Order: sequence, then structure tokens, then C-alpha cells
Amino acid sequence: MSPDRVLRAPVLRARATVAHLDADAFFASVEQHQRPSLRGRPVLVGGVGPRGVVATASYEARAHGARSAMPMELARRLCPPSTAVLVPRFDAYAAYSARIMAALHEVTDLVEQISIDEAFADLDAAAGPGTDLEELAQGVRARARELSGLPVSLGLGRSKLVAKLASEAAKPGGVRVVRPEDEDVFLLAMPVRALWGVGPVSAARLDELGVRTVATCGASRWTRSSWSPARRVARTCIGWPAAGTTAR
Repeated sequence: MSPDRVLRAPVLRARATVAHLDADAFFASVEQHQRPSLRGRPVLVGGVGPRGVVATASYEARAHGARSAMPMELARRLCPPSTAVLVPRFDAYAAYSARIMAALHEVTDLVEQISIDEAFADLDAAAGPGTDLEELAQGVRARARELSGLPVSLGLGRSKLVAKLASEAAKPGGVRVVRPEDEDVFLLAMPVRALWGVGPVSAARLDELGVRTVATCGASRWTRSSWSPARRVARTCIGWPAAGTTAR
């Protein structure tokens, strides 16, 4: 690598100012917000035909085992008769999405919307030297709720990966700030499946190698027989080689 490229290499920021905002059970929450009779009831949104799939399950439906991407027929069997099964209304969801994203745009112009119900934002400019990051995050979350009427979760970290995992840990309707000194405690105990790029196939291969948590990604002793897409994912996500590891 040339010296010029080394000088331009990205460096992790010093503060947890990357935000990830995620609406909770978004499609179902919109339906419950617009139709008060659905509040407190299991709600399934998705295809209702023989091959229909659940797009979103409300938290009440999740309590019975229903999940997104599950066949709708199975989800309906798991849920009680009082469950509402609805087809998606994307125009309504887009309108609510715009309100949620507006809360981020009020704080920063650096917003990266990655789906209808989630986005990253760079809050570094909004967070002055003395800013309480927890208070800032709570304010953004509260503003998104005020504008949309929907529960949202917000995570802060030094990277997109950590921010996204933080918002997941904050669900439903909470805030989680992962400061630099807390990253190891937050990340290392997580299942390796939590990492971006680790799907079912890679997770199964990693499990065969004894790699089941983020911590074991860095602690494992890799051999040439371990070289695989799963190994490359671990190397990319965690950093390679970790202290005390060898590759032979």
C-alpha cells in the first residue's frame, strides 16, 4: 500500500456519534396508530394468499411466536383468533417514514436512509464537546415519536455496525449509547450471527469451527483448512489477526 493511501485511511471517531434509528414493528405500528381498535391486539401485515409471507408482526403477535419472513399461514396458526391480518398499505407507510426521517434531518444533513423504516445519521456536528450523547439521542427519539406517533429505537456508536446493534438492543422504543470504552463488553458476548455479512450458511460453518460469539472470532486459532467465506467474514468484521492468534 502506498504512503498516500495509508495517510488517507479512515480512522474510527473518538465519540459515539453515528446514529441508527429504527421504527419498531413499523407496518404493524402504523396500522395500530391509525386504527385504535387494533392496539393491544396481535397484528400481522403481509401477503394473505397461500404463499403469503409476514412482512411485519406486531409485538403482540411476536409474543405468540410470529415473526417477519414467516409463512403467513404458519403465523396465523400460532396467533389467537383475535389477530388482525392485513395487506400492506405502502402509501401510508411512506408518509409515516417521511415524518420519522424528518426528525433526523432536523439535527443533521448527513442522513442515510437504508429502508423505509431505518436510517443512519452522523450526529458529530450536532454533538459539541460538552454534549451529553444520551440526552441528544433521547431528544432525537422523542422528536421522531412526536412527529410520527410511532415507537422508534435509536442506537449510537462509533461505527454503523455498533450503532445498528445498539438500536436493536434498545428495542422496543428505547435508546442505547455504546461509548468507545464499552464496545468490547457490548460486542464480544454477542452471537456471531449478529454481525453483518454472517448469514445462516456462514454461521453454520463458523459453528463447526467453534466460533459462536464475536469474542471467539478473534480468539480462534485458524488453520488452512478453516479458509472459507466464513473465515473471511470474521476477518473483515473483527480485524485480523487478533492478538495471540496464528494462521498456518
